[in-house]
Amino acid sequence: MKISLLQVPWDSGYYGKRMGRGPIHLVEQGLVEHLKSGNHHVELTEITFSDSFITEASSAKVLNSKLSESVQNVRNEDRFPIILAGNCNTAIGTIAGLKLTQPGVIWFDAHADFNTPDTTSSGFFDGMALSILTGNSWKQWRKTIPGFTPVSEQNVILIGARSFDSEEQKLLNSSGTSLIQASDIHNNQKAALSQSMQSLSQNCKELYLHIDLDVFDPTQLKANEFSANRGLLLVEMQEVLKGICANFSVAAISFNSYNPTSDSGNQGPKIVKSILDTVLPMVN
Repeated sequence: MKISLLQVPWDSGYYGKRMGRGPIHLVEQGLVEHLKSGNHHVELTEITFSDSFITEASSAKVLNSKLSESVQNVRNEDRFPIILAGNCNTAIGTIAGLKLTQPGVIWFDAHADFNTPDTTSSGFFDGMALSILTGNSWKQWRKTIPGFTPVSEQNVILIGARSFDSEEQKLLNSSGTSLIQASDIHNNQKAALSQSMQSLSQNCKELYLHIDLDVFDPTQLKANEFSANRGLLLVEMQEVLKGICANFSVAAISFNSYNPTSDSGNQGPKIVKSILDTVLPMVN
């Protein structure tokens, strides 16, 4: 397979710090070599910019605009995009660049990322990533991302979430987004997923696979400072991914929100490689 690794090593307006260090670390730990050992042709591109004064939202605007263009170019070259990003809001640029007629999104995350400026208490821009993606916040900001059109809530499945702000949870509960909590996966994986996936498959054939690495239980991987207990195990994730790939065409995959300094056992690179070993053989 021809693969393009798109590296976005930024977190909240800072280059290479905290979760912005994750994309760099994954490459340093041999991700490119691992993919090449599987007979894949791999290109690595860093998405970055230089500015003396930036804010969290303005840096995200520039990075998503650049990422949109890069993803579109990768698709035009018949290459498969894998995005390594510090923040989850890079989903906006990815979706914009994919230019799918009716995209589906399966979003793995410990958190809902469904806040808006009116519900967030922290003001953390990345905690609003999924609400931006589904057209529920930052209307004028998202218009600046070339080619971006919001994804219908009904075409999104959120898997593994277990940590919510109270107002955020109210918004999520009243939305059309399907929520499969980590506890649902632990208790009865097939029953929890089958109805949501069947409904999504009626509307979408191609999808974007978004993996915030704090979806994992901290005993498996402590991906960042926001990690929450009772998350997914790798074996559970692999089984879910097999079901997804058997029913949908995956157009792109991203790995987000990994801070190597939180990962004392250096498990992140191993887990990312294992996930790709599971998904890539099934990508059409």
